[in-house]
Amino acid sequence: MNLAAIEEECRRLLLSGESRENIIALLRKKGCSKVRSIQILHHANGMTIQEAKTAVDGSPTWADVRQRDSELHDNLDEISG
Repeated sequence: MNLAAIEEECRRLLLSGESRENIIALLRKKGCSKVRSIQILHHANGMTIQEAKTAVDGSPTWADVRQRDSELHDNLDEISG
């Protein structure tokens, strides 16, 4: 996976008016993890990390793992006290 090429493709698509959701779906289809998708969206779109995280976490593209990830975060919060 050539991350620089994927980032450039995303930047080009965003500039051409492609929706952010379609970009997130493209990243997942290309095998990018949620973390990698956040990083690429951050760099390609000039979003803050928090904005990119919110966009990816709230995306319909990642809805199938949202509950699992939320439970993981809750458990980590409990452990770290």
